[in-house]
Amino acid sequence: MQLKENCWRYDTEKGAFFVKYYDDAFIADKVRFIHKKLMKNHFPYIAPITSQKSTPYIVHQWVHGRPANYEKMEDRTKSLEMLKALHETNVLWKDALLPRQDLLKKWEVRFARFKNNEKELLPLMGKDFYTISNMTEQALRKIDASKTSKFTLLHGDVVHHNFLLGDQPAIIDFDLACLGDPADEVILWMHRVLPHVNYDIYALLNEQPYTEITRQKRNYLLYPNELLREWLYLLQVNDAQKEQLLQYVRPFTNQALQMWPVLMKQIYKM
Repeated sequence: MQLKENCWRYDTEKGAFFVKYYDDAFIADKVRFIHKKLMKNHFPYIAPITSQKSTPYIVHQWVHGRPANYEKMEDRTKSLEMLKALHETNVLWKDALLPRQDLLKKWEVRFARFKNNEKELLPLMGKDFYTISNMTEQALRKIDASKTSKFTLLHGDVVHHNFLLGDQPAIIDFDLACLGDPADEVILWMHRVLPHVNYDIYALLNEQPYTEITRQKRNYLLYPNELLREWLYLLQVNDAQKEQLLQYVRPFTNQALQMWPVLMKQIYKM
């Protein structure tokens, strides 16, 4: 059964399997390398991989689970528990297959793309385009990229559907995995989660003790990552999809802009 253009589910006598094809064989090798390393070190949240040779295909056992729902506290807790376990794997990850993450550079590039698409975005966003641009510029000025605690394996894409929950929970899709500061990845997780807790950073910090590792990087939360990401994604879809996505992105943007002063006040008090 085809799931996406490059993803399939195969049901066999030995069970169900997930198959993914990669145009870039390097990424396939990286994902295979990570799965094997984590399996060897008995990481509990990894799907056993069966593709052994260097091929553009990844094959692993089908994970029977549901995507995490960041609106639910128990799902936030479980997904962050899984992420913490990944960060704390006792594995030496120094390898040419794993790039180093430079979050500040990545964010600067994303903002540059946003500004370069002003002609296309302005008719869709109106004055919100300039509001978000000003917010981003202020945030980038306040980020101190030198505050890095350690480097470890990062998943690279903490969207909710990469955490599958069930009897045997698993983290999937290591395509963007890299080496970096675990605090950066928790910041990205918090970016995803904050809209679901009404941007109440105090409540989220109290609810999830592992977020304490972001103490030296709280200013990173001022970067409107999700807003930039959503609007840039909108430019990649066709006109019919764009109209449908606008029904989500505009209310999402309104809520974020309304709550941003509250979030800023909370962070400055810290």
